[in-house]
Amino acid sequence: MKTELSSEARVAIVGAGMAGARCGARLREAGMAVWVVDKARGPGGRLATRRARFVDAQGEERAVAWDHGCPGFEAQDARLQAWLHTQAALGRATLWQPQPGPNEGPATAPPPARWRGTASQPSLCHALLEGAATQWQTTVQALRRDGAAWWLDTNGTSLGPFSAVVLALPPAQAAPLLAPHRLDWARAAALVPMQPCWTWMGVSQAQAAWGDGDWWAPADGPLELVVRQTHRLDGPSAQGLDAWVAHARPGWSREQLESPPEAVAEALQAAVARVLGHPVVWQHSLVHRWRYAQPVLPPAERWGGARWDAHARLGQCGDFLAGHGVDAAWRSGEAVAERIVSQALEPLPPSGRAAGARTERAPLRTP
Repeated sequence: MKTELSSEARVAIVGAGMAGARCGARLREAGMAVWVVDKARGPGGRLATRRARFVDAQGEERAVAWDHGCPGFEAQDARLQAWLHTQAALGRATLWQPQPGPNEGPATAPPPARWRGTASQPSLCHALLEGAATQWQTTVQALRRDGAAWWLDTNGTSLGPFSAVVLALPPAQAAPLLAPHRLDWARAAALVPMQPCWTWMGVSQAQAAWGDGDWWAPADGPLELVVRQTHRLDGPSAQGLDAWVAHARPGWSREQLESPPEAVAEALQAAVARVLGHPVVWQHSLVHRWRYAQPVLPPAERWGGARWDAHARLGQCGDFLAGHGVDAAWRSGEAVAERIVSQALEPLPPSGRAAGARTERAPLRTP
């Protein structure tokens, strides 16, 4: 069944992490309409916040949240910095100065300040996509051309028509979608080495021993980062508790990639306790596996931060094309959007629509 969207839905963006969200925002700034599709329940990608409820040692139900994908990020791009300061003025973003844990040593310099969403990490991507047409929990299985139009084949439905498509996905997920249309891009994407990351999330009884410390960067062992995130324990849930996020090193994560989550959680919880250097009374814990956390190396090819085929009206963006992390993802999403804007896409001709197709208006969702 084909789901024919409004004629205003001109550009489809598959993936709603920072790269896809920035691409969509820039296109909307230029007066273009976008339709954003993602397999998750909302935007963010690795700018993710996990929420849970648990019963503490006293039998009380508590709520907790963890920024388990990216506890905070640096912003080097001037336009990203300006946008974040605007969001901060609106109460949507916060500049956070991490404080090394007390057992890191008195000479340990604080790491650079980092940004995070005030309500959650995905709230930053929600802000970028405000007013855009969105569709969540939708996996795109194939891209298909029908005359001048693009269609997205999903679970039993085809979304379209679109004048252009941008893939803002991890390279391994983008490769099979690109292969029928740009085999060279698909091959290049398939060869991008991506590092995995097992992430542990936990709740403990609060201890004065931590002081103001909220950042531990172990020199060795399975963990590369431990962050205290008690700011995500709001109201009564914060009383007497601390929330923690720990990222395992890429090598350890690769070795344990297919290990049972229960075994990974046990190993990482013990590792966190060793890093903190004090006995810890845990109340709750769980793990999440990021199979495609970040590229191993900066891009070897000079793509200008993104790929755009002006003839096919097909694009690709993501941090792996521009460097590492949120800053690179922002630059990549903006780069592909600028190329689309400069092309001044024409409306689809009537022949671009599938004649006689059963049509249905897909529900529009806005953040």
